[in-house]
Amino acid sequence: MSRVDNTTMRANRVLAVQDYDAQDHSPSVLFVIILICAALIPSPVNAQSALNPRFVQVAEARSPRTAKQRITLAYRIFSAPALPKTCAEAGMPARLVFKTNSLKLTVGRWFSLNALAVVAVDEAGRPRAGVPLAIEVEAKNPPLLDLRAEMISKADLLPIRAGRFRFRVRTFCPGSTVEAFIPATIQNH
Repeated sequence: MSRVDNTTMRANRVLAVQDYDAQDHSPSVLFVIILICAALIPSPVNAQSALNPRFVQVAEARSPRTAKQRITLAYRIFSAPALPKTCAEAGMPARLVFKTNSLKLTVGRWFSLNALAVVAVDEAGRPRAGVPLAIEVEAKNPPLLDLRAEMISKADLLPIRAGRFRFRVRTFCPGSTVEAFIPATIQNH
């Protein structure tokens, strides 16, 4: 091999290394950016759920068949895969109606969420059975209710301080943002 060929080969290797170094070899950075963007897109279940940071969800419920019945509720009722079918079967209500004007709770005494009397109704005022509902309480500082998961998993709330707050019941099917509020007062013994 001649000295010129050897010099040419060495120059080509240097150029190849420089070309490689000049290229952006950061597919992991692009992947991270894509993941962050994807995480910012709301899921279909929550896309139109009218979330409100001033309220904390304490239960899920189904609206009753008649105005005389109570809601069916638990800490969690609905699964994400079944929710679209459940929402389609129930239909969208025009409004939610409470059967009482306000609630009274007592510090240290359990309050059953089954005491909430709310009905989902259509435009004509007829009850819509099985509408998925979220039961929420207004967050206060300092807290008025003990909202630890082990405390609310029975669908009961324990008032720990006197004060006023609101219950919020809302639909949480995509495309449905109907909500209703009922004031509550917590009194000392």
